[in-house]
This record gives sequence, C-alpha cells and structure tokens, in this order.
Amino acid sequence: MSSFENHPIARQLKKYSPNGQWKQIAAQINNEFRHFDKFSSGTSFYNRVYLTDNWLIKVNLYSVKICPTSNLDIALTGAIDLNLTTDGSMGRQLLKLVAKPLNDPCLFEQFILRLSSFEYHDFCEKLSLPIRQTCDIIIKQSLPEMFIESFREQVMTNQSTIYQREVFKKKFK
Repeated sequence: MSSFENHPIARQLKKYSPNGQWKQIAAQINNEFRHFDKFSSGTSFYNRVYLTDNWLIKVNLYSVKICPTSNLDIALTGAIDLNLTTDGSMGRQLLKLVAKPLNDPCLFEQFILRLSSFEYHDFCEKLSLPIRQTCDIIIKQSLPEMFIESFREQVMTNQSTIYQREVFKKKFK
C-alpha cells in the first residue's frame, strides 16, 4: 500500500474505478489532461475549471473536485452582471452552474462552477451534454449582444414624444 492511498484525491478516484484502482483513473485523467483540446477557465492558477473528454475538474485553493462527464447533471442556475473589470474593458457576465451526480448521489458531492458568458459556448461544445436552465437567464455571449442590450437601455431612458400625422386632402376640381 502506497502512502497516497488515504489522500482525499485518491479516495475520490477510487469511487470511479470498479476494482478500486485509483492509479488507473489518475493515469486516464493525466492522459486526457495532456491533450491540447481540453477546456480551461479561471481567473488564477488556484481557481480553475478543466473539462477533458471524460472528466470535469474544479480546482481551488483548498480542494479538487473530479467527476466523470458520463455521470454528470449540470444546470445553469444564475447569472451575475459585472460592470467593472480589472483591465478597464467592458463588463462581463458570470454564469453559475451546478454540477451534481446523475445516477449515484454518493459518487461525488454537488459543486458550483462559475464561468464567464464568453466562455460558455466553448464549455457547451466540449461538454457535449445538455445543460439544464433552471431559470430565465439571458446569456450575453458576444459583443454585439452586449451592444444591443446597452442600446435598449439607452432607448428606454429617452424622452417619449407624441407624433401627430397631418392628413392632406387633395381637392379635385
């Protein structure tokens, strides 16, 4: 028995192996993680989301959450509009997604992902699973969509005017 058998990540990986061989699962994840086509998102090295062909991985400062995409139910549950950014550019929208087990609730505990709306399309393409939308959320995915939203807000602040059309009658002699 290696000294890593009781490590929290090794115990988590044992749940995904039919014979309890966590090293096989770790090797599979490692192999997929090396592929260039994985999805990666996050604001820093200690708060990231990775999506490979078969695994969803969330890494933060104190934990690592790993779940297979074959047993994943993911739902879009909320959005936050941020008007300020650190780089001085336009605002952005953060989407709140909840990942939970599809069949076996003991496999992993549900956890929350936060993605930028600009990355949402890439995440959906890589996931290739349907994402449930639990509430009415407008996802602002592109610059033109954000322009249209700002334009609508500006139009709503404009003063209304009443236009009366004059009807001209032609007189025939």
